[in-house]
Amino acid sequence: MMQPIHRSNQGKVQRLINFMQPGSYVRPHRHPQPHAIETVVVIHGSIALFLFDDEGAVQDGAFLHAGHPGCLADLEPNVWHTLLPVDQDTAILEIKAGPYDASTDKEFAPWAPAEDDPAADAYRRMLLSIVATSTHPT
Repeated sequence: MMQPIHRSNQGKVQRLINFMQPGSYVRPHRHPQPHAIETVVVIHGSIALFLFDDEGAVQDGAFLHAGHPGCLADLEPNVWHTLLPVDQDTAILEIKAGPYDASTDKEFAPWAPAEDDPAADAYRRMLLSIVATSTHPT
């Protein structure tokens, strides 16, 4: 569930809180607009963040935990990424430059399953297995 906290889609800064539960899957994507730097701050719970190359190979994967150093990621435009919630009731603050235009905001990775694809859950579990050996506070 997403809760916009910006005043207008036409605003120069777009802010929203994204509430997520474990098992949720966000298809890898990138923001192609040159101004589309995206800042993500975990404000409750934990996420696993993944960065990919253009062919879909994982370039980096890490846990980001609320209240811990490194609870923030700042993503440049055109960087393939996804984030997957790890803890119950995870909440993240997302900040991007606006204005927001749904038709140009996001490009989904052609090499990753869509959210409604039956293969999405196996893909999500495979990604999480990559960071499973990382430290995850309880």
